[in-house]
Amino acid sequence: MVEVLTQLPPEVTPSREVVVRHLGVLGQMSKTHDSHAAWNSANRQIVRHHSDRFCLDGKVLSLVAAIEDRHREKLSAGSHRKLANLAAKKGMTPDKLLSRLISSWRRAQR
Repeated sequence: MVEVLTQLPPEVTPSREVVVRHLGVLGQMSKTHDSHAAWNSANRQIVRHHSDRFCLDGKVLSLVAAIEDRHREKLSAGSHRKLANLAAKKGMTPDKLLSRLISSWRRAQR
C-alpha cells in the first residue's frame, strides 16, 4: 500500500478505496479486517517516510499541499497567522510545529 501511495499523482486524494483498486485482485480478495489493518499501518509508514507529501490529520491521510493553507476550526485567524509565521521561521510546517509542541508538553507533564 505504501508503494501505491507514493506512486499516486498529486491531484488524486489518497484513500483506501483508491489503493485497493490499484492493488487489483489481491486487494479486492483480502478480508476487510486485513485491509483496514494494512491501511492503518500504511498511513503511519507513509507519513513517517514521506512527511513532505503526506500528513495524517487525526485518522485521515491528506496531502500536505491540500491542508497547508486551511484554517484550524478552533484557532482564530490571528493565531493561525502567528503559528504559520513561527513555523516558517523554524523551517517547518505548522502541523509539524504543533506536533512538536504537543509532544514536548506531554513529556513535561510526566
